[in-house]
Amino acid sequence: MRTHQDLTQKVPSTQNVERPGDGVPIRRVGNCGRLLMPRFPRNRMENMPDPATDIASLLEHCRTLILATLDVNGNPQASPAPFIHDNDNRFHVLVSTMAPHTAHMIALKPTGVMLIENEDDALHIFARRRLNYVCNVSEVFRDQYNYDELIEKFKYRFGSFASALANLPDFHMFSLYPASGRLVVGFGRAYRIKDDIITSIGPEDVAPKS
Repeated sequence: MRTHQDLTQKVPSTQNVERPGDGVPIRRVGNCGRLLMPRFPRNRMENMPDPATDIASLLEHCRTLILATLDVNGNPQASPAPFIHDNDNRFHVLVSTMAPHTAHMIALKPTGVMLIENEDDALHIFARRRLNYVCNVSEVFRDQYNYDELIEKFKYRFGSFASALANLPDFHMFSLYPASGRLVVGFGRAYRIKDDIITSIGPEDVAPKS
């Protein structure tokens, strides 16, 4: 069985990774309100999908991400934003200055991003698949060479309403570049992401230091 030191992989883009199939069937672990921690035989552990496949699945099926920012008074804010994702692993969002997260990003401060699977699709509510990144931020101005191209991608994914929003003066586009991250795909299955490398997190990595 692979140890967590053995699990080192590259973060996928949305186009160079195959669409995940049905995957390995996993029993639901909830029963009559009791929390049953799953115990997998060795051969089941070896056949589990690679974390890169889980990342590709979240990128494909999530249409919005959660932004984690601070408002002008330093209070934490979390809010959703539709996004597009490119082959350089950058996220692009189109947001209004009326939203509390926009001032934070205009100031180009590091911004948290989370993609999380739908509750109805989760095998267990306490173990929803999720992908978190801490991102560097840059604004994409209307006169930049790639602005119109990105708007076309927003239109392709979300319809013509996206271009209507882009024409409003209070809407800004931002690119978010992941600097580090963490992927959780189930009980006891977590991965650290740094410099596009995915590494399994073992119990010794999260235990409190004595």
